[in-house]
Amino acid sequence: MINLRTMILRGGNVIIKCVFSDDMIRQPILYELGNRFEVVTNIKKARITPDLGWVIVELMGDVQEVEKSLEWLNQIGVKVERLEKEDKDGKS
Repeated sequence: MINLRTMILRGGNVIIKCVFSDDMIRQPILYELGNRFEVVTNIKKARITPDLGWVIVELMGDVQEVEKSLEWLNQIGVKVERLEKEDKDGKS
């Protein structure tokens, strides 16, 4: 289990990698995330195959909303990994 509090960057923004199993890749999880919580998702990079999917996404919003959204992702079985903050050229 990840420590959500340490994942939050200044202003409530966090860059994460979400890994989805084959039974989850066809579900609109990021869409639902934005509807359930007051967060904005900014997809940085993604790859989807028939067996696995991953997305690097920046979550922006109030710290509490970002924390709740990360908890929800974990609850539904999405593997969440914190990435280093990107530089101005989009590199981690």
